[in-house]
Amino acid sequence: MDEPMPNRAQADLKATVTGMFAVAEFSPGTVIAERFRIVRLLGMGAMGVVYQAEDEQLKVPVALKLLRPELANKAEAFERFRHELLLARQVSNPHVVRIHDLVQHQGLWLISMDFVRGESLEDLLLRERVLLPERALLITRQLALGLQAAHQKQVVHRDLKPANVLINEHGDALITDFGVARSIGETRLTQSGIVIGTPAYLSPEQAQAAPIDGRSDLYTLGLMLYEMLSGELPFASGTGSEVLVQRILRSPPSILTVKPELPSWLADLLAALLTPKPEQRLPNAEALIAAIDQRRARAPKIDDLGAAPSARWPWLTAIAAVAAVGLAAALFWRGDQRAPDPDNAPWATLTLMPVHDNARPGANTPDLRDLNRVVESDWIDRGLKTISVEQINRALVRLGFDQASWHRHRDEVFAALPSQYFLELDIDEDQGQRVWVAQLWPAGAKEPSWTERLAEATNHPDQTALKLIAAAEAELPDRPKTAPAPNLLERLQQLARLSARAPGAEAVAATDAVAIALDCSEHLNQLEQIGERAEASRTARECLDRLPKTAITATVQRARAHASLALDDADAALPNLPATGWLSPEAQRLRARALADQGELEAAQAAVQLVLKADPGNGRAWFESGKYAIMAGDAQRAVDDYLVRAQVLANRLQDAALKGDVANAQGIGYRRLGQLEASADAYRQAAGFHAAAGNRRGQATSLHNLSATLSLLGQFDAAEQSLHQAEEILTPMGDQKALADLRNDFGLLAEERGDYPAALAAHREALSMRMQSADQRAVAESLLNVGFAYYQMGDFANAELHWQQANERFLHDQDLFGQVRAQQGLGLAFAARGRFAEARAAFEYTLNMAETNQMSEELAVAHAALAEQDRLEGKLESARTHMLAARGGFESRSDTRGLTEMHLLDAQLLLDQNDPNAALAVLAPLTGQIGNREQQAAWHLRRAEALLRLDDRDAARAAALQAVTDADLAHSAQVRVEALLVGARASKAVPAADLLQRARNELKQFASANLSAKLYLTSLALNAGACADDFRLGETLFSRVSLISERRAFFEAARACRRLTADEQQRAAHEAQTPSAAPTKAPDA
Repeated sequence: MDEPMPNRAQADLKATVTGMFAVAEFSPGTVIAERFRIVRLLGMGAMGVVYQAEDEQLKVPVALKLLRPELANKAEAFERFRHELLLARQVSNPHVVRIHDLVQHQGLWLISMDFVRGESLEDLLLRERVLLPERALLITRQLALGLQAAHQKQVVHRDLKPANVLINEHGDALITDFGVARSIGETRLTQSGIVIGTPAYLSPEQAQAAPIDGRSDLYTLGLMLYEMLSGELPFASGTGSEVLVQRILRSPPSILTVKPELPSWLADLLAALLTPKPEQRLPNAEALIAAIDQRRARAPKIDDLGAAPSARWPWLTAIAAVAAVGLAAALFWRGDQRAPDPDNAPWATLTLMPVHDNARPGANTPDLRDLNRVVESDWIDRGLKTISVEQINRALVRLGFDQASWHRHRDEVFAALPSQYFLELDIDEDQGQRVWVAQLWPAGAKEPSWTERLAEATNHPDQTALKLIAAAEAELPDRPKTAPAPNLLERLQQLARLSARAPGAEAVAATDAVAIALDCSEHLNQLEQIGERAEASRTARECLDRLPKTAITATVQRARAHASLALDDADAALPNLPATGWLSPEAQRLRARALADQGELEAAQAAVQLVLKADPGNGRAWFESGKYAIMAGDAQRAVDDYLVRAQVLANRLQDAALKGDVANAQGIGYRRLGQLEASADAYRQAAGFHAAAGNRRGQATSLHNLSATLSLLGQFDAAEQSLHQAEEILTPMGDQKALADLRNDFGLLAEERGDYPAALAAHREALSMRMQSADQRAVAESLLNVGFAYYQMGDFANAELHWQQANERFLHDQDLFGQVRAQQGLGLAFAARGRFAEARAAFEYTLNMAETNQMSEELAVAHAALAEQDRLEGKLESARTHMLAARGGFESRSDTRGLTEMHLLDAQLLLDQNDPNAALAVLAPLTGQIGNREQQAAWHLRRAEALLRLDDRDAARAAALQAVTDADLAHSAQVRVEALLVGARASKAVPAADLLQRARNELKQFASANLSAKLYLTSLALNAGACADDFRLGETLFSRVSLISERRAFFEAARACRRLTADEQQRAAHEAQTPSAAPTKAPDA
């Protein structure tokens, strides 16, 4: 170990950047910010020193980056850095190093992020210089996946380079320094006209300080791919300025000039990335990924881009977007720490600050806390607006002060609280006598307007405080019209006894309604935050029994409302939370919750925004705002705005319970947006936070949600493991409702695996458990799920029976969304059984319900169902109208899966119109863009049908067999049967017969009217051995079902069957001329 440095030398060294880092060096074992234990020094970068550390809370390794001190000392630069850091934290992808938090330690700022074991791409290239093409493409593709996630969040890296790419121990590439490299010094600020980035890897638009979007990152990625393949950057022979000029003026020479052995498509790919004009490059990271996967590349033509780039890609003016987000974040951070806007005067009249006992420093006894609560409630009950002690404490934490030190920063504290007056109570000691000192401070004043000292009463110290508070009230210009409650001392004593009661102990005798109400509210808050719903319900019933029902104060009304909500009775809660008049922020939050429970989400959001206007530092209110936004269908706003604010506040307050709730809500939001990897990460974090907070139920809920997301990702084993972990937590708790929910999810998981018998068993078990409860909505949900399992197993009669029962329960419960879902299911069952009139009635009912009640998602689904029904009945013009309406609905919701479904339906409609070329044109843009396996199968199926109509039988058969493979993986019986039939029609005799028999066997399990018609049609077209029997079955089917889309083709194909009788041949010829003929008899039940 080096000898200690002399003080003079040490002082001199502090004047240099290197010295600053040397002084700040942390040795192994040092604990930073009471959380991170230093393991070792990793190195030094542009930002400063980087350490490997262990996160003692989460028990995971992290990297800690110590920021350069001169950056932290520049307020403007650091503020911008912090906001850009918040923006970068929104990027979640396996190929992006995730930033965790910004922490402070002994005046130094550090960033915590994922620790990646491995090396940088820069080190790899220094060692190997040139990489094999497949390895270079793998790294490029993984980096493109990371950029795709970033660009979707309107984040442009702007400093991508090999040094900012890490290669982990498994060979995977991860992008680092998102946001970190944006504000180093004054030359890297986010301003128009400033060159940002490393010169060797600048895009042409960066070199010109022009507006940039994600295509700038793609140019840089092209430079890195060129370097990985050739060992050098393009234009490498010139000086730095010459290289930049060359990039601005022209594309680099083809890589084939230096590496002629590379395939031509790879040269084309580099050309599509390294063109100087952004509009002539690949448009986005998705296009780059597709080009690598398909081993081809095409730069977009100008005509392909359609509208101006700013209309097509929201990240076009990324610098302005980042600046706007930074400004919004800056306003948020400042808004909860400085004086309110002049146009928004302080809403509180008088605020009682936490009592500080100077005679016993550090003391904060329950009596003093209860004093604040009793006085606040009395003021509120008398119409005096005040700020709660919880809001005060949040402000102190945000400002970095505690109850012993805030007095020394009175100006900052008072400026952060929107009150006209502040009452400060201190306890001093004077010659052995405890003395209470009261001071009344007008907002912004340098001196108190009133001061009073009073010796503490020996037997009743609280009475001394109450006297001073009453005296201070008398000094207000607008004093309350009513006097303080006469029994405040007794109320305070009763509340102290109630607060001291041990959990689970028998009720303490109390007669004061307000004391009981305050105790009830506190206990309900505590129980709900740790997820103890059963205990919260028991406490709520006890509170309602003890609280008066008439002649009650605002405090009692609030407690009664809270108890009603804990019992899921929003109808009983709302009368205690009137819409007119002033409500405290706490009461307003309860009102928002009640409105949300009733489905009044817009009103709920308005109510919670009133809370945030009064208390912008209320992290739980921001969380609730995010929750209501997700419920209302605005998941993007929730995860980009409300939940980010909640997350920041939860981190600053070190509130593990709130962290868990926020992360869980983020998981839900990301899942709604289709960002499944980000959703899974959020749920994992939520489970960890809930565990740290002791919220076992919350932990189980997040594991439960994680399972659903992992299932969508196809990670079924991991999904099942999460469900079992949740079950282990919940089983000892004996919560039958939660366990029934788990059984339900085991059923959903089995559905995703295609194991419908297991799904049916799990759903029936959940139904049995739910039938024992009073939750009729949950029972109806299980009936829906049982019906779906039956439907997938081809038991359409049982599916119809269960969906009908679900519909009856939803009707009884007046659940409009449930009714729509049940009717959608019934429509499917009716259609599968050939009862098209009933199917149409069900689908039209859902359409009308969705339109009347503004159900945007259900409306799009209803249009899609009617489009398919019209198609089956040969009403192609009406089908197209409904398809376009559904497409518009899905587009407005950014529902990519729904949009893909409509493109596939569009192609099918064109095939029904015998226009295979147009169908192929509709399918072409979807090439390589479909993530859902069942839709991939349907895409191959539609393509096979089009190719077959163009008489390209080999290509049609290959596409059909690929559709069969994808359908097997997706467990889609319907697509599998259709693909087998198309494959049979495209095949020669023996293979065709084999495929036809496989389809016939499949139909024994899923014999829908539509698929049966397709089977009979194919059998006739192939002149199969059973074609005569299939003709008779098909003729019967078409006599009762309006399958117009298949009818004419069926009777025309009958001419190929040489086993028909003369009379049958005559009937087939006649029917082939009447394609619109109606069925001659009603379908069987």
